[in-house]
Amino acid sequence: MTQQLTLLGVNHKTAPLEVREKCAFGPDEIRDFLRRGCDSYQDLETVVVSTCNRTEIYARFPAASDTPDRRVNDLLRLLCEADENDPDSFEPHFYRYHCDDAVQHLFRLAGGLDSMIVGEGEILRQIRDAFELARENGSIGWFFHRLFPAAIKAGRRVRSDTGLSKGCITPGQAALRLSDRHLNGKSREVLIIGSGDIARLAALAFREQAPERLFVVNRSPERAEKLVKSLGKTAHQRPWNDLHDLLTHVDVVISSTSAKEAIVQNRDFDTILERREGRPLTVIDLAVPRDFESEIGNHKSVHLYNIDDLQEVVQKNIDGRRVEIPRAEDIVQEEVRTFFSQMNWSHLEPVICRIRERFEHLRAIEIEKVSRGLPEDIQERVERFSHSLMNKFINFPIDKLKSLRDGQDLNRTEIAFLQRLFLNQEGENAEDTRETDGSDTTDRDPR
Repeated sequence: MTQQLTLLGVNHKTAPLEVREKCAFGPDEIRDFLRRGCDSYQDLETVVVSTCNRTEIYARFPAASDTPDRRVNDLLRLLCEADENDPDSFEPHFYRYHCDDAVQHLFRLAGGLDSMIVGEGEILRQIRDAFELARENGSIGWFFHRLFPAAIKAGRRVRSDTGLSKGCITPGQAALRLSDRHLNGKSREVLIIGSGDIARLAALAFREQAPERLFVVNRSPERAEKLVKSLGKTAHQRPWNDLHDLLTHVDVVISSTSAKEAIVQNRDFDTILERREGRPLTVIDLAVPRDFESEIGNHKSVHLYNIDDLQEVVQKNIDGRRVEIPRAEDIVQEEVRTFFSQMNWSHLEPVICRIRERFEHLRAIEIEKVSRGLPEDIQERVERFSHSLMNKFINFPIDKLKSLRDGQDLNRTEIAFLQRLFLNQEGENAEDTRETDGSDTTDRDPR
């Protein structure tokens, strides 16, 4: 069932930011990766989940004979070949899960239990978007069509049935708390670079602080305009070319773009700082890869934070919600068991259908023989009787199979045996011929 599933991932727990940003995928990079995967393996199922804190590749390979190590090496090669990265330097930072363990991880991730901000809701949307992107690009099959919706369902249950997400701060709110260390809640001008979900959440958080002005800059004027309209009268859209000019007078910068390299470099800051005349600047760079070169933080009047610096704020926020974690874990495990039960159903349903088809085939043969020459009303009574008798014969084995299926009391070997036993039609034609011509040797004396 899941024996061909492999997960290769890197996140905020296993790798520093400088490694994660080299593994980050934008939508175009994901499409390219999915295409290369399909070109390398026929019938490969692949979904890539890439966020500011993680990159995870879920792959179900077509050949069950491939070893887990081989699958990991193939995924590393596909991951690194586009950007000419060295797989050996990345490999120690990656975690890998196989088979049922990969399923467990995905369900916990959807439940917000593996996020930097435990309980946050963004990861659920990101998983859904990753699934949709893979579906649009034709890189998922029957298994992922069942796996990812089931994980998303588990994530929704965690959020609706527990208080894990109640009081959970967003990355933008965490950024606001970081900036308060230097501004005492009195930031007059705030600059938002980018217009994606993280930038939007940050803008909403800072809007509650009632800054005098809130500027939005983005390479796409249309998206920037949409964000500005949602923020109220104090928000203003500025063209991308005004970025450096804005940096000379704002108090706080929140940056979260999808650029593949820094959009603000250290060499630009000499002129910027000269025009600022010593006024402090707080920059919270939530982008992966980073939007601001790390050397910018070396300037005395600049307080530069990145996504990993949110950890301290995040840990304080989770303390009050820890009591909800065990219940969330229980829900995840319930949904995992349900998923595996459904997978058993998908494997056993053809067996159950085959048993019904086989008994119906034999019933029809015998009824045809005994009904010849009988009056029509007698034929109808014999037909009803044969159906009733057949159902009584097959109810026990079918009910037993359903019970085993729903209780997950069948392992892979047992499922494979049942499939081989009931789905193998070899030799049935000869048996049907023997039954049809009336020559039954079952009770004959072999002597």
